[in-house]
Amino acid sequence: MNKDKMKEALGAMLSSFTAKSDEEAIKLTANALANLEESEYKIDGPEDFDCFIMHKVHNGLKAITRTMHEAPNEEIKDKSKADFIFINYGFLERNIRELCTLREGPTCCADKSRYILKMYLQYSLHGTIPNFNPEIENYRTPNFGDNEMWINLCDGLYRLYYGQTKEYFMAYNSLIQCEIRKFKHILHRWFIEYTNGEIIEFTTSWDERTKNPLKTEKEGDYYIINKKYTGSIETKPYNAADEEFKFLYRDCVKVHKDKIARIYYENEERMC
Repeated sequence: MNKDKMKEALGAMLSSFTAKSDEEAIKLTANALANLEESEYKIDGPEDFDCFIMHKVHNGLKAITRTMHEAPNEEIKDKSKADFIFINYGFLERNIRELCTLREGPTCCADKSRYILKMYLQYSLHGTIPNFNPEIENYRTPNFGDNEMWINLCDGLYRLYYGQTKEYFMAYNSLIQCEIRKFKHILHRWFIEYTNGEIIEFTTSWDERTKNPLKTEKEGDYYIINKKYTGSIETKPYNAADEEFKFLYRDCVKVHKDKIARIYYENEERMC
């Protein structure tokens, strides 16, 4: 085997990662394949590719990540977990995000996975888990499980990646079965009362958001309202000047303020 040609091939493949275009990447990859041919070694399948290509790429990435995180606590002898978080962040993030979405829906799931992985990185470097207060609601934290349970899931994913499943299934099962915490919120149901006596509910808001949600046109004499909330009241066409707003307000009309008796909201307490 021509080892020099093999090194040239690997170098060309790595260069393709920084290519400025797909065409440049294809050209670099073609050169790499040509060098592989001259090395008289054939990569016949995924096993060979993993052994001779991905293994070297992984080692290179590992060397880079060692320069990107702070030195661990002296009691933390194994740096590989922090390296793993950098290299396999997408794998960890997707699993956490999908679990949050499964239990709570997609709202803020990216913020939640980001928070958990930031905590896990600190844990991998220093061996400490932040205190957790279940009475505090935060959009960045899931409303189920606690910090220790999420660290256990991350550790389980770390081991799962290498084929060790027990810790992952135990942690996942705990988070699937634990109670979802609920917090008291105030729902505001917004209504328009027109001068002809019609009252129409048109939107909702939550908690401190009690400002009139209706927008006015530039002169300020008309409200911009979706036509399905205008009932039988007299309206005028609304044409947004900006192309983006034309799309956003394509179903809206203008209603003169003289046609509206009042805009108000009613409160409902919700646990959610």
